[in-house]
Amino acid sequence: MQKTIYSSSTQVLSESHNAMRKNGIAEVDIRKTIEGCISKMNVIPVDIDTIRQCFKLKDCYGFSYWDSLILSAALLGNCSKIYSEDMKHGQVIDGRMKIVNPFSI
Repeated sequence: MQKTIYSSSTQVLSESHNAMRKNGIAEVDIRKTIEGCISKMNVIPVDIDTIRQCFKLKDCYGFSYWDSLILSAALLGNCSKIYSEDMKHGQVIDGRMKIVNPFSI
């Protein structure tokens, strides 16, 4: 049985920090949560390659820049699934990564 490897991007970690802060979570708890994610996930940095692939995905699929950047990092992290409630459930990106709406399963 293949072990599941979870990935995130530096962008997603930053957006998570912002969302938690806006919802009144204490900074110490936010840091613990982010550190926990970092220790358990393959974190993909947003770099030049990520941005260049982002533009290709944006042009091909019509996603926003920010969603395309998330998809790009996930592809570079060799993810086979990405969970999102904002993108089309079941859509396959680049022939190798499926979008899954966690509220549709």
